[in-house]
Amino acid sequence: MKLTENEKINITGEEKINVMEKGLASLKLNFEEKLKILDAGGTKYTYSVLSRMFPKSDIDTLNISESEASGSKKHIIADAQKFDLHQKYDIIFANDLIEHIPSPDAFFECSFNHLKENGILVITTPNLACWYNRVFLLLGYSLANYSASLKHRTGNPFIRQLPNEHKSVFNFMGLNDLLKIYHFKVIYAKGFTYGATHQVSAGKFRRIRKVLNSTLPMRLKEGLMIIAKRME
Repeated sequence: MKLTENEKINITGEEKINVMEKGLASLKLNFEEKLKILDAGGTKYTYSVLSRMFPKSDIDTLNISESEASGSKKHIIADAQKFDLHQKYDIIFANDLIEHIPSPDAFFECSFNHLKENGILVITTPNLACWYNRVFLLLGYSLANYSASLKHRTGNPFIRQLPNEHKSVFNFMGLNDLLKIYHFKVIYAKGFTYGATHQVSAGKFRRIRKVLNSTLPMRLKEGLMIIAKRME
C-alpha cells in the first residue's frame, strides 16, 4: 500500500504497513468484507490507512487524546488500559501503542473482552532485543527504544534527539509469553524496519539499518509485527 508523506512520517514508514498487510493476507482475510475494527491508540493517519485497507469495514478509533483522534470518522475518547465499549470487534489494531502505556496487561485484558470469538489482535511495537540495542548494551549505553525517564534522554549520546516515551518495550519471547497469559495465540510474526526519521537516526545510518534489517532474523529486527488470535 502506498502512503502519503504525512502518513509515512506519522505511522513510521511504509514497510511496517506492507508487512502488516501481507500478514493479514496470509490468513486468507477478506479485505472487502464488512468487519468491525477497533484502532486502539489510533489517529487520523492510521484511520486513513485502515479505511483504504478495509474499505467496507466499520472502524472505531480509540485514543485518550481528542486532538490525536480527531479526523477519523468515528473516534472514542478513552484510555487503552481501561475501556469498556459494550461491543465486540473482529480485529483490534495496536499500532505502536503498547510501548507507550504503563500497563500492557490491562490493554490485553480489555482487548480480549472486546474481541469476538477467534477475533484477532494486530500489534506493531519496537523490539527490545533488536541488533542495535544489543550493541548499545554491550558498550554500556542506554537502549535506543526504552526510556527510564519520561522527561530526559540519558545514558546514550547517540539517541538524545529521540523522544523519550517508551515504558513497556518487549522482545518477541516476552511479548509472546504475555499474550499467552491473556489467552492469545500468536499466529503470525514478522520483523520490520522503522521509517527513516525514527529509531536511532536517519542519514547514513539509515542505509546500514536497512541492509541489516533485510538480512537479520525477525528477533533481531528493530520492529515486531504480531498477529494474535483470541483463544477461549
